[in-house]
Amino acid sequence: MPANSTLQLNPYGIAAFAALAGMFSKQATDKLAAVFDAVFAMKKPVERDNPLNTRDAELKVAPAKLTQGKLEELTVIGSGFQAETKVTVNGKDGAFKKSSATEGKITLLEDDVRSVGELAIVVVNPNKDVFRTTVKVVAA
Repeated sequence: MPANSTLQLNPYGIAAFAALAGMFSKQATDKLAAVFDAVFAMKKPVERDNPLNTRDAELKVAPAKLTQGKLEELTVIGSGFQAETKVTVNGKDGAFKKSSATEGKITLLEDDVRSVGELAIVVVNPNKDVFRTTVKVVAA
C-alpha cells in the first residue's frame, strides 16, 4: 500500500455514503426493532407488579370534602378512562362510571361515609395508568 493512499480518498464519495446511511437510518432502526420483536417475542406477556409504562398520577375529585353520613357521587378527573377502568375506595372495589376519557363518576357506599376520616381513592385504567387521591370525610 502506498504511503499516500489516504490522500486518494474522495471526500465527495465519503459524503455520499454518509448521506445514504442517514437517509435509511430510520428504516434500518425499524427493521432491527422488528427482528428483535420477532426473536424475543413472548406468547403471553409477563404481568409485573410495577411495569415500566405505568403512570402514577394525581386525581382531581369533586366535591373535595364529604359530609359524614351523607351519600354523594364523586366526580373524578384524570385521563384515559375506559369502560373497563377500575376503582377502589379504602382498598375495597367500587363502582366507576365513565363519563368521558377524562372524567368519571364514583358511587360511594354508606360504609365509605359512615365515619370521619380520609378515603383513599385509587383509579386504575386498563393500560395500567394509576391515579390516586384522598378525600376527607368531615363531621356533619
